[in-house]
Amino acid sequence: MAVSINGSNAKYENVKDTFPQSASVTGTISTGSRKDLIAGSSTLFLTELQVGDYIWDTANDEVVRVRTINSDTELVLEEELSNTLSGTSNWKKVTGIQYQSISWLINSTSGENIDGQLKPDGASATLQYGGDPYRYRPVKPIIIDSTVNGETVEVSFF
Repeated sequence: MAVSINGSNAKYENVKDTFPQSASVTGTISTGSRKDLIAGSSTLFLTELQVGDYIWDTANDEVVRVRTINSDTELVLEEELSNTLSGTSNWKKVTGIQYQSISWLINSTSGENIDGQLKPDGASATLQYGGDPYRYRPVKPIIIDSTVNGETVEVSFF
Protein backbone atom coordinates (compact mmCIF):
# COMPACT_ATOMS: atom_id res chain seq x y z
CA MET A 1 0.00 0.00 0.00
CA ALA A 2 1.65 3.18 -1.10
CA VAL A 3 1.53 6.52 -2.83
CA SER A 4 4.69 7.32 -4.74
CA ILE A 5 5.40 10.70 -6.36
CA ASN A 6 8.02 11.25 -9.03
CA GLY A 7 8.20 14.73 -10.55
CA SER A 8 4.73 15.53 -11.93
CA ASN A 9 3.43 11.96 -11.65
CA ALA A 10 1.95 9.99 -8.74
CA LYS A 11 1.08 6.33 -8.41
CA TYR A 12 -1.57 5.04 -5.98
CA GLU A 13 -1.14 1.32 -5.34
CA ASN A 14 -3.72 -0.49 -3.16
CA VAL A 15 -4.41 2.61 -1.04
CA LYS A 16 -7.27 5.07 -0.40
CA ASP A 17 -6.18 8.71 -0.32
CA THR A 18 -6.63 12.03 -2.07
CA PHE A 19 -4.66 13.79 -4.74
CA PRO A 20 -2.92 15.89 -3.58
CA GLN A 21 -2.06 13.43 -0.84
CA SER A 22 -3.79 13.95 2.53
CA ALA A 23 -2.16 14.42 5.94
CA SER A 24 -3.23 13.52 9.45
CA VAL A 25 -4.44 16.26 11.79
CA THR A 26 -5.01 16.70 15.52
CA GLY A 27 -8.34 16.43 17.36
CA THR A 28 -11.97 15.79 16.51
CA ILE A 29 -14.47 17.93 14.60
CA SER A 30 -18.22 18.54 14.75
CA THR A 31 -20.88 20.53 12.92
CA GLY A 32 -24.20 21.91 14.13
CA SER A 33 -27.13 23.24 12.15
CA ARG A 34 -24.62 25.08 9.91
CA LYS A 35 -22.61 22.30 8.28
CA ASP A 36 -20.05 24.81 6.96
CA LEU A 37 -19.08 25.89 10.51
CA ILE A 38 -16.62 23.41 12.01
CA ALA A 39 -16.06 23.21 15.76
CA GLY A 40 -12.91 21.44 16.87
CA SER A 41 -11.94 19.72 20.09
CA SER A 42 -8.19 19.47 20.80
CA THR A 43 -7.62 20.76 17.25
CA LEU A 44 -4.80 23.00 16.01
CA PHE A 45 -6.49 24.71 13.05
CA LEU A 46 -4.21 27.78 13.19
CA THR A 47 -1.07 25.64 13.10
CA GLU A 48 -2.11 22.70 10.90
CA LEU A 49 -4.36 24.37 8.30
CA GLN A 50 -4.35 27.39 6.01
CA VAL A 51 -7.15 29.18 4.19
CA GLY A 52 -7.45 27.39 0.83
CA ASP A 53 -6.62 23.95 2.26
CA TYR A 54 -9.30 21.27 2.16
CA ILE A 55 -10.96 19.13 4.82
CA TRP A 56 -11.51 15.48 3.79
CA ASP A 57 -14.38 13.86 5.71
CA THR A 58 -13.02 10.32 5.33
CA ALA A 59 -16.17 8.64 6.67
CA ASN A 60 -18.38 10.24 3.99
CA ASP A 61 -15.74 10.81 1.27
CA GLU A 62 -16.35 14.53 0.95
CA VAL A 63 -13.70 17.20 0.31
CA VAL A 64 -14.51 20.86 1.06
CA ARG A 65 -12.26 23.93 0.95
CA VAL A 66 -11.49 26.03 4.04
CA ARG A 67 -12.77 29.63 3.73
CA THR A 68 -11.64 31.12 7.07
CA ILE A 69 -9.91 29.96 10.24
CA ASN A 70 -11.22 31.81 13.29
CA SER A 71 -9.23 30.01 16.01
CA ASP A 72 -7.60 26.68 16.82
CA THR A 73 -11.10 25.29 17.41
CA GLU A 74 -13.30 27.03 14.80
CA LEU A 75 -13.21 27.31 11.01
CA VAL A 76 -15.63 27.99 8.17
CA LEU A 77 -15.81 26.00 4.93
CA GLU A 78 -16.65 27.40 1.47
CA GLU A 79 -19.73 25.18 1.31
CA GLU A 80 -21.69 23.00 3.70
CA LEU A 81 -20.85 19.36 4.20
CA SER A 82 -23.59 16.93 3.20
CA ASN A 83 -23.58 15.17 6.57
CA THR A 84 -23.58 16.34 10.18
CA LEU A 85 -20.36 15.50 12.03
CA SER A 86 -20.32 14.73 15.76
CA GLY A 87 -16.92 14.54 17.41
CA THR A 88 -15.37 12.60 14.56
CA SER A 89 -11.68 11.87 14.17
CA ASN A 90 -12.41 10.65 10.61
CA TRP A 91 -10.96 13.70 8.90
CA LYS A 92 -7.74 14.69 7.21
CA LYS A 93 -6.17 17.76 5.67
CA VAL A 94 -5.50 18.12 1.96
CA THR A 95 -3.12 20.98 1.19
CA GLY A 96 -4.60 23.50 -1.23
CA ILE A 97 -1.80 23.08 -3.78
CA GLN A 98 -2.51 25.12 -6.89
CA TYR A 99 -2.92 22.66 -9.78
CA GLN A 100 -4.60 23.82 -12.97
CA SER A 101 -4.83 20.31 -14.40
CA ILE A 102 -5.00 16.79 -12.96
CA SER A 103 -5.15 13.71 -15.20
CA TRP A 104 -5.74 10.18 -13.96
CA LEU A 105 -5.57 6.73 -15.56
CA ILE A 106 -6.82 3.40 -14.16
CA ASN A 107 -4.10 0.80 -14.67
CA SER A 108 -5.76 -2.37 -13.42
CA THR A 109 -7.51 -5.43 -14.75
CA SER A 110 -10.92 -4.66 -13.24
CA GLY A 111 -11.15 -0.95 -12.34
CA GLU A 112 -10.90 1.27 -9.26
CA ASN A 113 -12.85 4.13 -7.58
CA ILE A 114 -12.38 7.83 -8.36
CA ASP A 115 -14.50 10.22 -6.24
CA GLY A 116 -16.77 7.34 -5.22
CA GLN A 117 -17.47 6.04 -8.72
CA LEU A 118 -16.15 2.72 -10.00
CA LYS A 119 -14.21 3.35 -13.20
CA PRO A 120 -13.21 0.52 -15.57
CA ASP A 121 -9.67 -0.53 -16.46
CA GLY A 122 -8.12 1.93 -18.87
CA ALA A 123 -10.52 4.75 -17.94
CA SER A 124 -8.97 8.20 -17.79
CA ALA A 125 -9.93 11.85 -17.44
CA THR A 126 -8.39 15.29 -17.21
CA LEU A 127 -9.79 17.80 -14.75
CA GLN A 128 -9.08 21.44 -15.54
CA TYR A 129 -10.34 24.75 -14.33
CA GLY A 130 -12.51 26.06 -17.14
CA GLY A 131 -13.67 29.37 -15.72
CA ASP A 132 -12.64 32.96 -16.29
CA PRO A 133 -9.08 32.89 -17.73
CA TYR A 134 -8.22 36.04 -15.75
CA ARG A 135 -9.18 34.49 -12.40
CA TYR A 136 -7.06 31.54 -11.35
CA ARG A 137 -8.91 28.78 -9.49
CA PRO A 138 -7.25 25.44 -8.70
CA VAL A 139 -8.71 22.03 -9.46
CA LYS A 140 -10.45 20.45 -6.45
CA PRO A 141 -8.68 17.39 -4.95
CA ILE A 142 -9.91 13.96 -6.01
CA ILE A 143 -10.43 10.87 -3.84
CA ILE A 144 -8.63 7.81 -5.19
CA ASP A 145 -9.51 4.36 -3.86
CA SER A 146 -7.25 1.76 -5.42
CA THR A 147 -8.15 -0.81 -2.71
CA VAL A 148 -11.30 -1.89 -4.59
CA ASN A 149 -9.33 -4.35 -6.70
CA GLY A 150 -5.92 -3.72 -5.14
CA GLU A 151 -4.33 -2.29 -8.24
CA THR A 152 -2.95 1.04 -9.52
CA VAL A 153 -4.20 4.53 -10.37
CA GLU A 154 -1.70 6.83 -12.05
CA VAL A 155 -2.00 10.63 -11.77
CA SER A 156 -0.25 13.40 -13.73
CA PHE A 157 -0.46 17.03 -12.67
CA PHE A 158 0.72 20.57 -13.33
